[in-house]
Amino acid sequence: MVRVYVTDLTGWLEQGLPAEAAAVLSAERREKWERQRGSTGALQSAAAELLLRCALKEQGIRTPAEWTWEYEAGGRPSLRGLAGVCFNLSHSGHYAVCALAEGPAGVDVQMVADRERAGVVRRFCREEMTEVEESEKPEEAFCRLWTAKEAYLKMRGTGLRRPLNSFLVTPEGRVEDPPGTESGCFVTWLPVWPERRDAALAVCACERCGEAVVFRETEELLKSL
Repeated sequence: MVRVYVTDLTGWLEQGLPAEAAAVLSAERREKWERQRGSTGALQSAAAELLLRCALKEQGIRTPAEWTWEYEAGGRPSLRGLAGVCFNLSHSGHYAVCALAEGPAGVDVQMVADRERAGVVRRFCREEMTEVEESEKPEEAFCRLWTAKEAYLKMRGTGLRRPLNSFLVTPEGRVEDPPGTESGCFVTWLPVWPERRDAALAVCACERCGEAVVFRETEELLKSL
């Protein structure tokens, strides 16, 4: 089962990361925050770790006393000493997202207006380009496909090194890799926040995921520290 946690960072982006939150970060992300204080990216990265800490605690999963981040060749993160748990992180705009799973999973969130559509959509498969071009809301359709493709590549651990037209995501969420060949992986699109459509959120795994999404306000993250 895949469970996805989401938090809205609007308050922290306006006021900064609370000192009590920064104090519990891993050495790597605390150093990044202190070095780039005021940077949106540093705050998003810190919040993603805090969300992961909250998710692991809620699921009763023991974590190492000292968090040491490790990265695969494709950039997929892991924690030294955390065995038997797969996770993936993403952030965009005022959202941070964490996915927990029993097997490999990838998650991606993207603000609808954050990425230039015209130049990227030409790198999609022809069927995907048609889906975007014929949509009544092409920006949303593009963002939906972009998050699906990135979630799949993050699940595979390759990052964006692969051509985006080397695999296809169908409207139903099946992943064909290469196009026309079933990969056994599925994308599920989840609500990024109740009653909002300003971003797309996709999770990819070797199973179809139910809408197992948990929304956490930043105040709840602080309480879980």
